[in-house]
Amino acid sequence: MDTRHMVDPEVTPLLDFFPQFELKSETLNETRAILGNLYNQVEAPAFPDIEVNERQIPGPEGAPDVRVLLYLPKMHLAHCPGCSGYTAEGMCLVQPTRMI
Repeated sequence: MDTRHMVDPEVTPLLDFFPQFELKSETLNETRAILGNLYNQVEAPAFPDIEVNERQIPGPEGAPDVRVLLYLPKMHLAHCPGCSGYTAEGMCLVQPTRMI
């Protein structure tokens, strides 16, 4: 299925830098390897004012705990707003440490 039309026209040209693939279980490991190699070619940006904490939150009954990464400004208030973002593709293909 072609979903290119769903992407903001200002960033559509960036799609040409990524390999095209269809997300399916038979090719998932190969696709992960291709994207992993692509990500490894780009240095992850440094954010010196951000601290990253790894936490585990309980999964559903009988399921393992879920690893989450919490990104906070080093100088934050005890109670501050938050945002949770994820996509199905991100859960399958992207390392969470590279989603910044």
